[in-house]
Amino acid sequence: MELRLKGKVAPIIGPAKGMGASITLAFSGEGCKLVLAGRDMSATEPVAKELMVRGTEVIVKACPFLAGDVSHQITGADLPVDGGWAAL
Repeated sequence: MELRLKGKVAPIIGPAKGMGASITLAFSGEGCKLVLAGRDMSATEPVAKELMVRGTEVIVKACPFLAGDVSHQITGADLPVDGGWAAL
């Protein structure tokens, strides 16, 4: 099924384990650019590296999610939004 997500940006919170890992792989498979945000960088970095080897454009953001606006923590100035946003 074509979801027309190719080139769109998908921010994913908790991208390396469990359901988050499945979501990460699904959006990558659809051709999305990914912003992987989470607390456990030791788990997230290997996932990001594997996706980059596969040709997925990835930004990794350490995000403690302790206070404040989580979307602002994820969507810093370095976010490539030219492709638009994928609805989560």
